[in-house]
Amino acid sequence: GGAGVQLSVQSVSALFPQNKSLVMASLSGAFQAAAGVFLAFDLINDSTGASRRALLLAHAGVVLLIAIVSLLIWPNTPFGARLTKSTLGITREGGGGSNSWTVPDAAPTAATAEAMQAQPETMSLKRRAFWGQALSPEFLLMLCFFTVNALQCQFTVQSIGIQLEAKGDSDGSVTRVFSLALSLSFLATPLLGTMFDRVGFTRVFVLVNAFLIGVPATLLIDSLRAQYLTCVFYSIGRVGQWASFFSFVGATFGFRSYGKLVGFGLMFQACFSLLQYPLLAITLGPLDGNFTFVNALFVVLSSSQYFVILVLCGRLGEA
Repeated sequence: GGAGVQLSVQSVSALFPQNKSLVMASLSGAFQAAAGVFLAFDLINDSTGASRRALLLAHAGVVLLIAIVSLLIWPNTPFGARLTKSTLGITREGGGGSNSWTVPDAAPTAATAEAMQAQPETMSLKRRAFWGQALSPEFLLMLCFFTVNALQCQFTVQSIGIQLEAKGDSDGSVTRVFSLALSLSFLATPLLGTMFDRVGFTRVFVLVNAFLIGVPATLLIDSLRAQYLTCVFYSIGRVGQWASFFSFVGATFGFRSYGKLVGFGLMFQACFSLLQYPLLAITLGPLDGNFTFVNALFVVLSSSQYFVILVLCGRLGEA
């Protein structure tokens, strides 16, 4: 349900063409911040004695109200899916007073779909049909960047307690700082989104990738104090890579096939991230709980993504 809600609202960024990525990154940050609602419920329960059942029912009531209002005011097709003759490259028969119309993503005309598939290399990415977009080098490169770094993020979040305890965090204080930093990571999304809009995607990818490399790199250090840097690097890097994926797909490919593109990307990333379990089993088994190998592996994998970013930069024409 959560992912569906997030994907369904992303097209609202099309209403803000000059700050599209800022809006999309902020929505990703709001999704991250939503976890804080239940922390707030715990604090209210502890301080006032209000029952969790009452708090959850109130929350459900607010969600239901928002759903009803959304059903009444939201359009049936995504914002930004309105196409014109000049953008589609087709003509309309029979005249008519309007020069623009909406082409439903789920059912383009056969002639339009065939034309959009016919010239995938020369046609604008936003004008291609789904498979023309999904198989484009731009999407595959972004998917590689997102998937490789997501594996590192998923492995780290499931093993951070074990790794920090091995470095001396017996009372769990640094682990709590890690959780706090992660819950506050949404604060970085407006800045990241503004940077996407102002300096381009690949420059921000370089920065986000640097934070993600910093996570396993600092975990290779035995010092417990150094792990406060891990908390900062992880929180910014994780929310940055998710914001990067959603913002890039929306800005580069538009919203006619946005749900299918992002859904496919998330499914592929989730399947690839299952590798975290054999990696953890190897670390806790044959490697006897020594995380040096796996953290060094993630440093190499994330560093390799600079080549992906370089190729993507060339494809996008960003310098």
